[in-house]
Amino acid sequence: MSDHSSFAELVDAPRAPGAAAECPFETECFDAAVLRKNGIDPAVHCWAEVASGGHLYEQLKAYLGKHGDKPRSFVPRVGTKQLSTVEEMLGEETPAATVQLDCGLGLVQLKHTMQDGRTVAIKALHQRRGPVVGGRCGAATWENLVVFAEGSESRDALQAFLEEVVNSQCEPQPNEYSIYRWQVENQCWKHAATKTSRSLDSVVLPLATKTKIMSDLDAFLSTETFQFYTKHGIPYKRSFLFYGVPGAGKTSMLTAIAGKYRRNLCIMQPTDPRFTDDALADAIKEAPSRSRRCPLR
Repeated sequence: MSDHSSFAELVDAPRAPGAAAECPFETECFDAAVLRKNGIDPAVHCWAEVASGGHLYEQLKAYLGKHGDKPRSFVPRVGTKQLSTVEEMLGEETPAATVQLDCGLGLVQLKHTMQDGRTVAIKALHQRRGPVVGGRCGAATWENLVVFAEGSESRDALQAFLEEVVNSQCEPQPNEYSIYRWQVENQCWKHAATKTSRSLDSVVLPLATKTKIMSDLDAFLSTETFQFYTKHGIPYKRSFLFYGVPGAGKTSMLTAIAGKYRRNLCIMQPTDPRFTDDALADAIKEAPSRSRRCPLR
């Protein structure tokens, strides 16, 4: 049996002619030669790859765009400014658009201070790996973020930095919710927007109606109810049917609930002729976590 190769040997192993031009890195999540040109020696770093598509990836892009040391590459993300209760009630103002600059492609560096006072250099490489291809939800690119911590024994620093990102203010703020729409043609959920919900007090509905709904939700989302459902093998879900004339407050109530309980709002169009029973089952099964399904008729 041959001896195991060191990682450095694997990183610097020669490639077949033409392979470098087509794909400079296969088994690694980065190109070592490109890193060295940017002053990063893999031999004295440890790293973690964060693939695109997950919540951590989005949080990390936002965190690096905000805290990076003089970053120059950004991706704008559009949001909305929260209105006051008076503005919502009068209806004279519409939420103003806001723009946050997330981390774009390239290298970003910053310093991370550990709980014991140590300062560790963090470097993040945001890169696109490969050409645009046809994905399930349309054209897509394979992107990733590779986070490097200086020091080959800096696993604890790398973990601590990522934990700080996860628990940072880059998470959705209170009363903020995300909207997903079911793409019938591609059979997948697509993120449509992140919005600030109106307050429950500003939803014009009979007080008894709002109180009944909120009391039911508070009871359903309690630990005791969850344990009861789990113990008895009952699917843990709650369904409401809102009906009424246009402008009665159905959508306003839904968005207020989504913001209060930090849930995503998923919208489907079952009247689409391509929407089948199988599509409905797939949509429910594949809905993003912490979601409320909202069929529109």
